[in-house]
Amino acid sequence: MHMRKTAGDVAFDVILVLLVTFVVLVTLYPVIYVASMAISDPREALLGNVIFLPRGFSLEALKTVVRNSQLWRYYGNTLWYTGVGTTLNVLTTVLMAYPLARKKFFLGKFFVLFVLFTMFFNAGIIPNYLVVVRLGLYNSRWALILPTLATAWYVIICRSFFLSLPDELFECAEMEGASEFTILGKIVMPLSKPVIAVLTIYYGTTHWNSFFPALLYLSDKNKFPLQIYLRQVVIQASPEALEGIDTEAFGQQMLSLMQVKYAVVIVAILPVILFYPLLQKYFVKGVLVGAVKG
Repeated sequence: MHMRKTAGDVAFDVILVLLVTFVVLVTLYPVIYVASMAISDPREALLGNVIFLPRGFSLEALKTVVRNSQLWRYYGNTLWYTGVGTTLNVLTTVLMAYPLARKKFFLGKFFVLFVLFTMFFNAGIIPNYLVVVRLGLYNSRWALILPTLATAWYVIICRSFFLSLPDELFECAEMEGASEFTILGKIVMPLSKPVIAVLTIYYGTTHWNSFFPALLYLSDKNKFPLQIYLRQVVIQASPEALEGIDTEAFGQQMLSLMQVKYAVVIVAILPVILFYPLLQKYFVKGVLVGAVKG
């Protein structure tokens, strides 16, 4: 039986649609504005005539950025940090969360409290820096990966997901003589695609957007991630960062310099925008299911 909506229900739906539309516009506007600035006519962009959609059309800024070999070196570094770092992060988090979710592990509660403790108390920048130096990781690519191999909050999310799995799965596997590694690899992991997708997105975006650890631990510019280059171009407007960019191909240097900044931003965020929709169906499910049990 179809129930008719009351005036209050209709008003609530209208307000909800307007609110969601507003949030979507606020979220998308910066991306659309940056893209519009990057492909607009240089003079329209310089005069401030671009407000939302492009004014005129020009791909010279994007072509200039794509031809910059320095940018692609940093791009390759970020791909390495993101790929290797995310893989090791997810693997370490799963290996930490699984025993904490097993009820027969008698030290489980103790180590859960130990993990939670690290969420509220952090050593700080200087002690972390000293540890990295003493371990011989300074100016090494591993300095951006090993110190943050597992995040406490993500371990808790993964553990909560494992707790939501039926106990009968583990009991049947144990009756068949399966080891813990067999249970994890052949039973738990195939059922854990949602939470693995969540961890991949969280860790991946963290590595992709990270720049501060590189400022602390790296001195070799050839190992810098993309975000360091982006920071130099957009925030500092460093001439050193723009080295190798052919501004003459654009005409006037001022026009080129401004639009190149927006083009670099587009090139930097494009992989994340393209990659996220592939994992979105797992992302929502993983967050919800991972929060069922504590």
